[in-house]
Amino acid sequence: MKPITLVIFLTLSLHSIVLLAHGTNFISRHNLAWHTDKIAQVYSTSPYLSAADHPKVKTINGKSCLQGAFLNFDVRDSYAFNIDETVIVEMEFDLKNKPDSLHLNYDKNGTVLGAETIDLSQLKTERWYRHSFTLERARFSGRSIIMHNHSGDFAIRAQVAGQHIFESEVTICDIKLTRSNKTSQPKHYGQLDLTVMHNGNPAPARIGIYDKVGSMPLPSVEAIPLSYHSISSRVVTLPEFTGLGWPHTNRHAFYIDGHYQARLPVGQYELVIARGLEYQFARRSFDIKADSETRLEVPLSRWADKPEEGWYSGDVHIHYGRGNSEQERIILLQTQAEDLHVANLLQMDSIGHTDYYQYNWGEAAHYGKGSYYLLPGREGPRSSRGHTLQLNILESDYDPVRYHLYHEIFKATHQQGGLTGYAHVREKFNYGARFGLALDVPYGLVDLVEVLQFAKLDLGIWFDFLNLGYRLSPAAGTDYAPLAPGAMGDVRSYVKLAGPFSVKAWFDGLKAGHTYVTNGPMLNLNINGYMMGDTVKLNRGENINIAASAALNPDIDRLDRLELYQGGQLIKTVRSGGDSSFLVLNHQLTAGEGSWFVIKAAGKKQGLAVEVVAVSAPVYISVNGSGHCQPSLVPNLVAQQKSRLASYLAVEHKDEQHGAYGSLAPQQQYWPGNKQQLQQRVLKVNKKYDKLLRLAEQGRCLR
Repeated sequence: MKPITLVIFLTLSLHSIVLLAHGTNFISRHNLAWHTDKIAQVYSTSPYLSAADHPKVKTINGKSCLQGAFLNFDVRDSYAFNIDETVIVEMEFDLKNKPDSLHLNYDKNGTVLGAETIDLSQLKTERWYRHSFTLERARFSGRSIIMHNHSGDFAIRAQVAGQHIFESEVTICDIKLTRSNKTSQPKHYGQLDLTVMHNGNPAPARIGIYDKVGSMPLPSVEAIPLSYHSISSRVVTLPEFTGLGWPHTNRHAFYIDGHYQARLPVGQYELVIARGLEYQFARRSFDIKADSETRLEVPLSRWADKPEEGWYSGDVHIHYGRGNSEQERIILLQTQAEDLHVANLLQMDSIGHTDYYQYNWGEAAHYGKGSYYLLPGREGPRSSRGHTLQLNILESDYDPVRYHLYHEIFKATHQQGGLTGYAHVREKFNYGARFGLALDVPYGLVDLVEVLQFAKLDLGIWFDFLNLGYRLSPAAGTDYAPLAPGAMGDVRSYVKLAGPFSVKAWFDGLKAGHTYVTNGPMLNLNINGYMMGDTVKLNRGENINIAASAALNPDIDRLDRLELYQGGQLIKTVRSGGDSSFLVLNHQLTAGEGSWFVIKAAGKKQGLAVEVVAVSAPVYISVNGSGHCQPSLVPNLVAQQKSRLASYLAVEHKDEQHGAYGSLAPQQQYWPGNKQQLQQRVLKVNKKYDKLLRLAEQGRCLR
């Protein structure tokens, strides 16, 4: 059977995938009973949908048709597998309900994916429409393409303006494939024996091997496997939106434990080696000769050594199930290959389902070596009132009956010594985090907010709560899942430890705010001798002396600017005069009122899809015993929080799909009772906001 894959975030995923038993989780693939002499299988690629809403096979005018939002096609191995040539795919569409556009992605040599689009908005045609797609350099090796599900060599979806992508259906009633048969098959092979070294020892790393036309040979069994339920692969896909630097146009790679052997066709190759943000890329060219062995030993060079300075990296949001110690060993190798010290592996739940199962909890579940550790945690509860994070917990307290009463879970997490937070804290696609934060922050139940994800930094919501006078640590989480595009730690939280590394010290530092988030720049911020997360106590009229710096691995990017913010307002910028990898910012003010300061660094790479960026936790300023809020902003901010609370409860959430994933029954059964308790809690939190207003009228803050 052909290898297949899992795909997330509308991008190409993986090679070299083995299909095992089907998963039973709520994002498992759905097989459709439709095939041809050249199409072995069609898979639904619509995640989180009930069986009734998944793509289906329907008979239309006597034709057997496929209808649904996302469709993935697995070409028969006997017809085409691991090729490099042009393939014509001719499809017949039923345009009875014509979408605005059709989008086909495919497994393409030398790049992340191939893409073809048809604009139907201006097309004048009859109901039945045939179109031929030209797939240049098609590979068809099982690296698949669209949204959260598995397998296939090409995939297609529709788009209708104003509709969610899960609602935009395409109907296909015929498919014909034609190969150009231009693929040349290797005749001679040789052997590669590679060792990656660091400090005299073999070191796990992420590598890519590319031939003279930019293709990556499928990895051998020596590569570290990634797995998700029934699916396994050995390839990592690094699309540009992850922000991960990669010095090759082909952004496919794989992990090794320090050693790698493979049988390769004779020819010239380029080797790329990476190991997180603190190492320089290593690049080598080598030849493979017939019936000969090529031995390579490549040392890694550090650009920075943050642990030597007391800073240790972590990712607060990884979805990777653990079932036994052997799985943990393999996952730890991946985190070591990314030089990621603390990997929070989150079981994920909704009101009716659980996924990414963690088989044990507490200190017994802390699996690690040296300063590299895997920790079980939880993303949940998750509903339209926000997705929450429970880190470093002793157990997962999952209760669908009281699922929307997040405060009960937060209290239980704190009693266990864990940390609480909200994920996806951004202006768009925050899944209700605005409401959840408005309800829970005033009670002191939230420790951190995830502000850096998918190479995008969003500060507005976090800054609002800082200006109200609350303390919240920033956090970075990839939301990574195995077989999905990207890598663990493509964004990360760096935490400063006062002494030797320990799991407890790392979480203590994160909660205290001794941290910054980054996907490249490294930060330092010192105010009157105090660091990020600290409170500087001053008398009115004393000096505030600020010393800040940013550094960036030049293999990733160059620095563009370093910014200083006070109370959420940009007050000073230092810009790079050229290709600088280090910037310094110094500033002095006179203490007047309480406030807070953060620094932000940005690289040259800035765009809609990606940015190289970092931001620090605040340093808080207390003047004559004051808090750090911004009294002039409090009335408007309080009005916003109250409005969000009222708006959320004004909507009937009993029948919402968010979090139902296949069955509305739990939501319909338990929401009414939860809503009554939330209404009472909103009345109480509004009184807390009223207190903020009274203090602000006097020019005062919470302390």
